[in-house]
Amino acid sequence: MFIKQSAAIILSTVAGHLYDTIGFHSAYLILGSITAAFTLLSAFLLTSTPRQKMADARTPATL
Repeated sequence: MFIKQSAAIILSTVAGHLYDTIGFHSAYLILGSITAAFTLLSAFLLTSTPRQKMADARTPATL
């Protein structure tokens, strides 16, 4: 919980600095681009490989 609040403080500071230096519109474009990049990176890195999918299909489901 402490880390989450610390990250919010840091992000707010960075966003505020961007507003002051480059403006609202450009700041949101930059923040949105960073978010999109992390989302795409996560989508590719967090998908299972075909080998993992086959192994998951072979193992019986347990309760």
